[in-house]
Amino acid sequence: MSTLNHLRRDKATGSYKLPNVPPEIYDDYVMETIGIVLGLILYGIAFSLFTSCLRSLFKSLKQNGTVGRSRPKLLHLVYVCLIFAVGTMYSFSGIWILVYLRLEYPMYPGGPLGWEFVHYNWPIMTLGNVGFTLTAWLSDGFMLYRCFVVYNEESRIRTVLILPGLLYLASLSSS
Repeated sequence: MSTLNHLRRDKATGSYKLPNVPPEIYDDYVMETIGIVLGLILYGIAFSLFTSCLRSLFKSLKQNGTVGRSRPKLLHLVYVCLIFAVGTMYSFSGIWILVYLRLEYPMYPGGPLGWEFVHYNWPIMTLGNVGFTLTAWLSDGFMLYRCFVVYNEESRIRTVLILPGLLYLASLSSS
């Protein structure tokens, strides 16, 4: 006899769904799985863009022999590596949650999502949230820097950057 008797096919509905996942959250369960898979596709695109940026920055650093002119490129290199590392943290956390919970806790009351809701403060789950927040901070900071570069020539730089700067500070303090 199989040890998976509890996963027998329900003859009335013809379904092979896990019996412990409440129907009202089953769609959330499915959408989380689809979201992680689509996120991995986007992660692949981000990886190819990361390697392309690295190649371009290293090539440009080799061509510039002076240190003074290469400082902005070094900062861009550090920024690109930080964004990729934080994005990798976020993706790793999502993959771990998807795989670990489906393999270790498929029969938890409420299914893997029930376990995830109860253990939301586990370090690996917090890692994903930290990665997402750091990505937002780094991206917003880079946009503020670009705004500074664009409006640096004009005398109204302070008036242009007041609102974005305040919004960035509010973002840092509220996250």
